[in-house]
Amino acid sequence: MSHQINGRSILRQVKSRIEIHRDNLNSDLSRIKIVIFQFNPSPDLTNSYEISKYKAADTSTSQKCKLFRDFLGCDVKVTKLPHDTNFEDFKKIIATRNKDENVRGIIIQYPIPKKLDPAKNKSRQIVQLIATSKDLDAMSDAGRKRWGRCATADAICRVVDAGLKPGCKITVVGSEGFVGRDIIKYLKSKGLKAQTIDKDNQEDIDKIKEFTPSVLVSVTGQKEIITVERLQGTNLDLLVDCGFIITDEKDGKGNNIIIGDVDRDARKLSQFVTPVPGGIGPMEMAVLLERFIAKEFPGLKMEPWKLITLDKLAAELANRSPEDLTPIDYLVDPRLEFEELLNKAVISKPKLSDSQRPQQSL
Repeated sequence: MSHQINGRSILRQVKSRIEIHRDNLNSDLSRIKIVIFQFNPSPDLTNSYEISKYKAADTSTSQKCKLFRDFLGCDVKVTKLPHDTNFEDFKKIIATRNKDENVRGIIIQYPIPKKLDPAKNKSRQIVQLIATSKDLDAMSDAGRKRWGRCATADAICRVVDAGLKPGCKITVVGSEGFVGRDIIKYLKSKGLKAQTIDKDNQEDIDKIKEFTPSVLVSVTGQKEIITVERLQGTNLDLLVDCGFIITDEKDGKGNNIIIGDVDRDARKLSQFVTPVPGGIGPMEMAVLLERFIAKEFPGLKMEPWKLITLDKLAAELANRSPEDLTPIDYLVDPRLEFEELLNKAVISKPKLSDSQRPQQSL
């Protein structure tokens, strides 16, 4: 049975912890500006993979607006720039935001147009332009030194931490990207070596099952690249799906169907899995929220969120009937003991039809 690690539950709990201290946020948050730069795609763009990145960027920008504007009350400025913006023009624009004392956070939303990112590492020059004190996402080298890793990788690493066991094998697909590199660096800092696979190396992706990892992280952004066939025979404890692809298909409510790197059937092969949507995305928002509070209100001294160790949780789940635990939304406030956490876990019971409901006498 596969249990979902619900990122929305994590974000809700982080928000709740901040609400407790709302009266102590003695600053006029409406004076604080958060600037988000986003680029429009070229009208000539036809590659579906690249188009999906821009659609995902719209969703991510919307989530950040809800976080900083709707929840915190900051003044969020979304600056959409044309696809043909050149480096020197962008440098002047961001320099103005860096000088503005009221701008306390600057986020450059990927993807970056090819004109700004024509060659390897060119996009790294762009993010280096962000003032270190304003780089909440830790995209720049200086921002990484301050926060450890970019916000997405930070969220992923906290989940991976919960799934680590002595001698466990780890596979990272998409290790060549900036998020993947941050994950690998973190694992090395813990003395762990992972199987690293480039997202375009189909032959190596086929060899995942030969490596038999217990933890698999996929951060490719490619539609359902991880299939049942590629995981057959593995015994996964944890599957972290970082993909977010908005398809043209519609669900029953007329909304676009969102899928990840891992196909639906492959998800069932892991004991724990991050869902798409509702997994790593909200966790990333929780990381950004914590960083903002830590920077602007250091006196609150909020501890970072973290998950229960998954083997400890699995042992507890084994003593409960499956129908009571499908799926489980849990997370974990570091102030609480394990037993308290289980009592506070949000258990989502499956919906039953009238014919399936047990008949009870009063």
